[in-house]
Amino acid sequence: PTPTTEIIKYIVKYQNNFSSSYLFLKNLPDIIDKGIEVKALFDSEIFCYDFDYDEWPGTHTNDSKVLRPYNDSIYVLRRKYKSVFKEKEFEDIHESEDGVQKDISSDKIYKIKYSIILLPLIGQHIGYDAEGNKELQNDSVSFLGLCTDSDELEIFECNSLNEMIEFKWNQFGFRHHLISFLIHAIQMGFVIAYVQIVYLSNSLFDWDAYNADNSVLQYKQNGYAIFLLVGILYPFIYECIQAYQ
Repeated sequence: PTPTTEIIKYIVKYQNNFSSSYLFLKNLPDIIDKGIEVKALFDSEIFCYDFDYDEWPGTHTNDSKVLRPYNDSIYVLRRKYKSVFKEKEFEDIHESEDGVQKDISSDKIYKIKYSIILLPLIGQHIGYDAEGNKELQNDSVSFLGLCTDSDELEIFECNSLNEMIEFKWNQFGFRHHLISFLIHAIQMGFVIAYVQIVYLSNSLFDWDAYNADNSVLQYKQNGYAIFLLVGILYPFIYECIQAYQ
């Protein structure tokens, strides 16, 4: 084992707390890149911090798993429940409405477990400078890219990493790929329709045989050309915008 491996084992064993995560914010990408095992680190409470604040409801009638983004400081998390869970369905069931206590006697109550995953801090994220202003940090680091290139495939068994991937997929990846699929499907529809009309059914030439007005024929051909041009240019422009962003 390398000295770095021994240090990680020591920290996981004796300093298993989210405050130790700040030791790795800058050097963890290099650690992963050098092939040093980090599964124990990902499985620890250093990057997956469980918390239980009095300001956060401890029970609720909703038992579903919910993943939410949080870009503020972890030290003010105690007061941020209503900004993280804004929807009415996540309101504290023990809070009164206009002085009248909510009736939850017929509902099943579940214990809530709150966790905050700190792994996104390793990659590009919005952080704070010394003056408390928001800034883009680690803008050249792709954390998931590092994990993908790592030879330690066991890290993908870690719950914290899996939930981070699940959140990013639900929040960004699914919508992006769905839009891309629909755009390419529409583009192929344009191409198929154009080929069918112009080449397979030969409808333009059949139409021309019964009509001597070439200007009308040219107008119809231009319409199909514009039809196909839109189908080609729109996906190209969309992909350029995505690449720029």
